[in-house]
Formats: sequence, structure tokens, C-alpha cells
Amino acid sequence: MNMTKFHPIKKKEDSPFSFLGKGISFAGKIKSKGTMSIDGHFTGDLSSIENLIVGEDAVIEANLEVSSAILYGEIHGNINACGKIEIFSTGRVYGDILSPVVVMEAGALLDGKCTVTA
Repeated sequence: MNMTKFHPIKKKEDSPFSFLGKGISFAGKIKSKGTMSIDGHFTGDLSSIENLIVGEDAVIEANLEVSSAILYGEIHGNINACGKIEIFSTGRVYGDILSPVVVMEAGALLDGKCTVTA
């Protein structure tokens, strides 16, 4: 019987996941690939984030450059996205949004301009 060498299929690596927990405050610049979840307080700049999840207790004072975002908390700054922005009923955005898709749940707040791109 002829046995061939077995080569397992390499699994594509999962995107990195970063987390800033509730009760944590951080000031600075974050540039990250993958998903980032923020439940604390962040001041500075966030860029190159694939998926941003902003928790209900989060307060972010920053301009955001993301692929997509799910917002339950508070953002003070502009959001530039190449994908979808979802703002849930507890979400508050004080700044402008530039995105091809913006979804707002009843009760969500946007205090700024919203530009939907093609």
C-alpha cells in the first residue's frame, strides 16, 4: 500500500482581540488590527481598528478610524468608517459620521453630521 505524507490544512489565524475594561482609563494613541472592545474611558486617537465595540459604560474622547463599529456607549469625536456603524439605544455620538452604512436604534443620539458614502 502506498502511503502519502499527510499535510494538515493550516487554519487562518483569528484576528487579534484587544480589550479596555470597565473602570480602566487610558490616554494615548491606539493603532490596532482586529477587534477592539472598550468598556472604560479612552482619550486620544483610535485608528486602523477593524471592528470596534463600545460598551454601555464606555466614554471615548477621540476621532475614530475604523472598518465597522457597534456603539452602546458614548463617543466625543468624529467617526470615519469604511463599513457599517451601528448605534444602539444607549449609544451617544457627539461628532460627525462618515460611513457607507449607518444604523440607529430608537433612542440613540447623534449630535453632528452624518454623511453616507457610496
